[in-house]
Amino acid sequence: MSLIGAFVGAVIAQVLSHWFSVRREKSKSNKEIYQEFVYPFLTEVILFYETETDFRRGHDVEKEIPISGVIEKMSKKISYGNTKLMSAFHSYKSSSYFFDGRGYGQERELIKLLFWYLDCVVNVLNKLPKKDKETIHKVKDIQKHYGIWYLVFEKLDSYEDAVKFMQLKDSFPKCYMKNLSIDDLHWIIDSNPKDFHERVQEFLENFINMTDVELEEENQSIEEGSAFYTLKKVLKDYREINYKV
Repeated sequence: MSLIGAFVGAVIAQVLSHWFSVRREKSKSNKEIYQEFVYPFLTEVILFYETETDFRRGHDVEKEIPISGVIEKMSKKISYGNTKLMSAFHSYKSSSYFFDGRGYGQERELIKLLFWYLDCVVNVLNKLPKKDKETIHKVKDIQKHYGIWYLVFEKLDSYEDAVKFMQLKDSFPKCYMKNLSIDDLHWIIDSNPKDFHERVQEFLENFINMTDVELEEENQSIEEGSAFYTLKKVLKDYREINYKV
């Protein structure tokens, strides 16, 4: 029995040793990714969103984020990213060489790229030995807004109009935003071309409807000429054109 006990003990010790070794390697890898791929770029990615969509951008924003330079530096360390981010980088780079027939191709791919970058960031932050819940919450919130920005951009086909819409972020339906899942945005943004446009349409229709509801509760309504109104009209026109009997 003592021999069996010793053997079992040795096996358990070996398994535990291997488990701790793998865990240490993963921890080391996550720390390296954080130091090389998260820490150098995260602040600028967040600030790019905040400065571009600031309601008083022409008055309060004194310095712009050189986002193309940030992306160029980021691309040199793309090996730290996942396949989604690598694919987004490829689409972003390709957009500068080919016209997509719509315009604003590179700007649109940039927003999607930054959405997937923040997805990688959240994944890394969640795996660090000490989780900074406040930072994770902040990054997730900004990622949600990048996702919405991208979807609105897809529908409005204008960078300027999409920015105007995002400048109204303080009026976004609060309950809806709180309950909005990043997975829902993944499902739309990562969908195949056949399903993509209908999913974008349904998401934004729901978003605008929830905005209407909250405004009505405050005895307000979407103002004609506002970015909300523009999107609402585009969504309505899409339905009328694509669902004529």
